[in-house]
Amino acid sequence: MDWHKLIRHFKPLTNADVSSFAPAGDVSRALNTYNRALTQLHGHNADIALIALRKLAASYPDFTQSGLLYGLVLASMGRTEQARHQILKTIGTGLTPDWQEMAEHALAKLNDSSQVLSEGSDGGSPGAVEGQSAAPRMSTMAPVLEKTGRRSKMRMASAREREDVIRQGEYAQDD
Repeated sequence: MDWHKLIRHFKPLTNADVSSFAPAGDVSRALNTYNRALTQLHGHNADIALIALRKLAASYPDFTQSGLLYGLVLASMGRTEQARHQILKTIGTGLTPDWQEMAEHALAKLNDSSQVLSEGSDGGSPGAVEGQSAAPRMSTMAPVLEKTGRRSKMRMASAREREDVIRQGEYAQDD
């Protein structure tokens, strides 16, 4: 499904476009954040927009347009389970009929894609040794390097990836 086509349906909002979902000052700040997130999405900065939309969805669950947009952005990034959960939350919060139809259509597409993936999987990973699952093999691989399309080439991890690995190590020590 072309998630970006659905995302393009979202336009900047004003106070007159939305029902009151918070005190007046909070509504203005939320709309400002929402409009900046839309600008970031159109400027191909989906990761920054995702952070802003996540905060809006958590802080203002009755701000339905931001919640639905957050779900669609998650879907466009391939995070189908999180997208499905977010879209389900927005369906129950009183969307307008047009937005409701879009949300139900997106949810149906997410369900179809997950069903196709579950039917298409044969339970094993390509190249896996018989009797050995992919999870133990992944834990023995170097977490900082990642295989590229070429077999002999590796790339260095980005600063963000290195920080994630360090954080995972800290959490593992706490257990």
